[in-house]
Amino acid sequence: MDKRKLRQINKLENRLKGKSRKSAYVIESMLIKFVYGLISYLISIGLFFIFLPVNAVILVLLYLRESLTGKSVFTEKTVFGIHGKPLKVKYYNIVNDKLNKLSLIYYVLTGEIDLVGVSIREYSSEERQLGESYLLDSNPGLISLWFIRQASRTAYEGRFNTEWEFTYKRNPVYDLMLLLKGLPALLYSGGNSEFEQKVNLIGIDFDNKTMNQAVEDIDKAVKTDKKITIYYVNPDCFNKMYSDKDYYSIIKNNDIVYPDGIGVHIACKMLGTPLKENINGTDMFPYIRDLAIENSYRIYLLGGKPGVADQMKRKLESDFPGLNICGTADGYFDRSHSREIVTAINESKAEILFVAFGAPLQEKWINDYRDKINANVVLGVGGLFDFYSERIERAPRWLREIGMEWSYRLYKEPGRMWRRYIIGNPLFLLRVLDWKHRMRGRDGSR
Repeated sequence: MDKRKLRQINKLENRLKGKSRKSAYVIESMLIKFVYGLISYLISIGLFFIFLPVNAVILVLLYLRESLTGKSVFTEKTVFGIHGKPLKVKYYNIVNDKLNKLSLIYYVLTGEIDLVGVSIREYSSEERQLGESYLLDSNPGLISLWFIRQASRTAYEGRFNTEWEFTYKRNPVYDLMLLLKGLPALLYSGGNSEFEQKVNLIGIDFDNKTMNQAVEDIDKAVKTDKKITIYYVNPDCFNKMYSDKDYYSIIKNNDIVYPDGIGVHIACKMLGTPLKENINGTDMFPYIRDLAIENSYRIYLLGGKPGVADQMKRKLESDFPGLNICGTADGYFDRSHSREIVTAINESKAEILFVAFGAPLQEKWINDYRDKINANVVLGVGGLFDFYSERIERAPRWLREIGMEWSYRLYKEPGRMWRRYIIGNPLFLLRVLDWKHRMRGRDGSR
């Protein structure tokens, strides 16, 4: 257990115990818990009656199937219950990942599972991690922070750290907000648990990895003095590729391409090839930043409007001592001076280069000069500099968790973004459906 996690545990202990001696606080806390408990129970009853017809139909069909085939109605699993004790629960014995969990509503009514809590996971008698007892101090939940972030493929921190964040932050209001976020998360959740290493979407192959795996590849490239180039593709990128064949060719022939955004996640679910995680440049940057600090890697920032890269450098080096941003340049230089820019990058001895011109300009520029750039890792990162210089405010985490970051960008920049999201996103999904239909017609098997 690292020192940072131990400090988190101490903070949680203080939070749980610090005010316990104050009677007013105890009364207030008990009142809040009572009201929240009442609301939760009423919601549980409401869900029970809402899904009663569906549950009834499922049970009738499953019992009919059992009489004809002998296949059981339920599958039983032992999961972690309150205080880490084993709890046996029954799921409907059907393949659909959403419908088979409808049986859990019964356990919510009996109080063995809460509406909101830590995630439900299978019981194991193996020795637990330090601090895990706090995670198991209450009932598991039908909705959890881990479930929500997994559904949107933004659970980069891993299950343990995500559950810790929930346990540390939770209160009745926080739980109710999670319950509300759980509704859109249900739309994105489910699907196969087996993942392909490469996913092909409209002719583009991209890597299907976790954020940690992607960052490990960057670390390995620098340590072994290997050159890699990383591009990210979102629905807008795919739409641009339809009319820009040079851009399409660059993306198609690049070694490392990552999926970016909820639109690509939905498209992959439509094709039956689910993503592990949403690997976009903005979310990846903090991981690369920490990697650079830990290993003294040198970073160069190229792109953005005049002054934006400099502002990002000042802010980051102030907030993160030890981060070495060895050079900056804006993206509004005369392209005939590109060789001078490449020379400056090479003279800075940067190992990691971020290029933020926006797609497809950044990909075309990288493609033209990659052989001359000495940096081990070059990434095309779009509007990343605007976010980390704080020129543009990024959507709150809760919006990103439910796949609605695009709505915030539309709200902030309606004049620039309306065509991209209002027209572009539906157009992209229609193109995915058309491509899927054509692929089925071509080989007759997909």
